[in-house]
Amino acid sequence: MKRPQFIIFTDKDYTINLEDKKLNQIFHLVATIGGMVIPVTGRTVGDIEENIKEKKIRMPEILVGDNGANIYSAISALF
Repeated sequence: MKRPQFIIFTDKDYTINLEDKKLNQIFHLVATIGGMVIPVTGRTVGDIEENIKEKKIRMPEILVGDNGANIYSAISALF
């Protein structure tokens, strides 16, 4: 994986209060222009991963849950 040009850390738990279709478009656009979106939440990584899959939102490469206590990475090496 190529190193991202920029990273956006954001809370998925209704701070981004957008329709799932628009959220998907934002995740795709950010990836297209060389960036990465990392959702950060107080919820467990499992809860947020399940929510993203359920709503058919593009799965981010990294999720941060439990207020930073757990990090899930879908990629083996980021940098």
